[in-house]
Amino acid sequence: MPDAVGETSARELSGARVLVTGAAGFLGSHLARALVRSGCEVGALARDGADRSRLHDVEARVQWLSADLADDARVRDAVGQFGPDVVFHLGAFGVNAWTCDPAQAVMTNVLGTTHLLEACRTRALRAFVYAGTSFEYADGDAPRREDAWPEPVNAYAASKTAGWLFSRFYERVHQVPVVTVRPFQVYGPAEATNRLIPSVILSALQGHEVEATEGRQVRDFIFVEDVIAGMIRAAVCREARGGTFNLGTGQGVSVREMIEQLMNILRHPVSVAYGALSTRPGEYRRLVADTRLSSRVLGWQARVPLTEGLQRTVAWFTQHLRVPA
Repeated sequence: MPDAVGETSARELSGARVLVTGAAGFLGSHLARALVRSGCEVGALARDGADRSRLHDVEARVQWLSADLADDARVRDAVGQFGPDVVFHLGAFGVNAWTCDPAQAVMTNVLGTTHLLEACRTRALRAFVYAGTSFEYADGDAPRREDAWPEPVNAYAASKTAGWLFSRFYERVHQVPVVTVRPFQVYGPAEATNRLIPSVILSALQGHEVEATEGRQVRDFIFVEDVIAGMIRAAVCREARGGTFNLGTGQGVSVREMIEQLMNILRHPVSVAYGALSTRPGEYRRLVADTRLSSRVLGWQARVPLTEGLQRTVAWFTQHLRVPA
């Protein structure tokens, strides 16, 4: 964990039975590993055939539960079999794609969320942490506040908003102890290689010119370990129940500036062709978190500066992926 707040919060869960959906993914694997190392009994819910390689170092210490979130009966069986004290719901469809099948997004992100909530409804949970997304917000110059009404612009974000509304319903009516976190532009080791930062790193390491948009979009880049600390803090903070909390740095950085920092770290092995890629339809011009609520209620804030986070990410990809000498 990256800071004292994260470490202290993780220790509060030591010995708890913690269920993580989407545990084979980027965020889920980092979370599951942190929980294992903090002494939790971790149940990892994933679909049949899910790639477990991100958790190869702790796989033997994780109880794998096979279920598709869209399958109500199997979700109920998995929850009943494991008997969680805490649930982190990170499993979702369409995370790494700007466009995705709306029907599948609804099946997994809306119906699947209700299946999980219903399976947990009669359990005495300590916390149910719902992972939303910053893309539920509207574009805008001002930092996005949690009380802003969502205005998603793609199927993934729209389905996550619907899942959030169902989570709020279960918290208010059925007293499921839900707390929502909305991570902003998360990056770090083991991120999918088709994502922005890994794709730039790999192109540079392989000696290929980096193709990019004009890079004028502004994002709130946050290192994955900071996000994990915020998620765990949300689970143990009693005052957080029923709330929604941004997990971001509060600092906007343009994509072009971020790429230039990466090129400096990599010592400029290739050129960058800005404008070679078209801006996606519905692309956000500026998306930055207002973090005051997270700081005040959770006692959490991001700790890892962008340069340090990028250095650690470059080091991981250089070590773990084969590239030409």
